[in-house]
Amino acid sequence: MNKKLIIYGIGKLAEYAYYVFMNDSPYEVVGFCVESRFIKETEQTLFNIKVYDSERISQYFSVANHDIFIAVGNNSIRNDIYEKVKTIGYSFANYISSKAQYWQDCKYGNNVFIGEGCVIQPFVSIGNNTLIFASIIGHHCQIAENSTLSGCCIGGSVKIGQNTFIGMNTSVNQNVSIGSNNIIGVGCTITKDTKDNDVYSAPKSKLRIFSSSKILYNFLK
Repeated sequence: MNKKLIIYGIGKLAEYAYYVFMNDSPYEVVGFCVESRFIKETEQTLFNIKVYDSERISQYFSVANHDIFIAVGNNSIRNDIYEKVKTIGYSFANYISSKAQYWQDCKYGNNVFIGEGCVIQPFVSIGNNTLIFASIIGHHCQIAENSTLSGCCIGGSVKIGQNTFIGMNTSVNQNVSIGSNNIIGVGCTITKDTKDNDVYSAPKSKLRIFSSSKILYNFLK
């Protein structure tokens, strides 16, 4: 019998999560949920599956018999939801694609997503509530919780702080430490340590003068 899964979210990432969980995992998606203010009359089902209000989700699905996966791209918002769901008592699902390459010593927390095309070398640890899409992760890397890596290349022995986003075609040199709450945009090359709240963008991987906290809620919606 398949495990029963609720997906938190109704956006494109939730649709992606639904597809891979249904086609490449032991889970059966039995419901979506989101805050009631985001539910519209025309959006009460997704893939013919009902969308429930998250405020009352435990009334619809028992904590003991259902897991949840939070399919929300924004790191800070996903973390807020993660903390709320923890207090309800649900267990979190992980998705590790059968099309990803990784070694059995890979350590990861919960509500972790490792998509197809990822290559993860030995001695890697991945924190709770982290999403990794089509990225290469070098050996001995440490990725802290609530982070998102999308289409990037991370050298060996890199440390990535919590709540950090690293975008497509970005390369991080080996032995570099990336601070917490960083936003590193598409096409950057990072060759030295970054500080907390740093924001980088191409074409010259320029360090911006403003803090990531000022644009966080306008990023990755």
